[in-house]
Amino acid sequence: MNKAIRPLAVAAIAALALTGCTSWPGSGGKVGTTRIPDEKVVRTAEVMTAATGAASTDALRSAAFDLTLGEASRQVVAANGIEFTPADKAAEVANSASAQAIIAAGGQEWADAVATTSLAIDRLGDERFLTGLRGLDIQINPRYGTWSPEQFRMLDSSLSKSIEALQINR
Repeated sequence: MNKAIRPLAVAAIAALALTGCTSWPGSGGKVGTTRIPDEKVVRTAEVMTAATGAASTDALRSAAFDLTLGEASRQVVAANGIEFTPADKAAEVANSASAQAIIAAGGQEWADAVATTSLAIDRLGDERFLTGLRGLDIQINPRYGTWSPEQFRMLDSSLSKSIEALQINR
């Protein structure tokens, strides 16, 4: 009887473990129907690790969160009829040494996402921005963390001073 139960237990554990994988095929995050490709998250994390020396697990978590939040920010500003130029975004990250290092290492997509988020907060204000985020279906692949709009908060939205000044409760 023990031998018959063991394969069933292994099958049940495998099914539970794979359940999370099947709902996230190739996605690092989602905003509505827009998918953040897992390969983009991994590539961005590799760039962040190379440029800043961050631990790979921290870089993966940050990349998934930042890229997903960047997409959510794009959707919030679009819904409010706001557009940012490439020059606006470049100016937003120009004074951050770590952002410049990440950009130089190939992290332009990350910089675009972070700059878009910072500009959205500056333009809309914290409350309006957070209200816009709460209206979106935002999901992070569970292997990178979880998204909780109730826990999302900004301590400082001034990215023009420093990327490090934008602290988001992850």
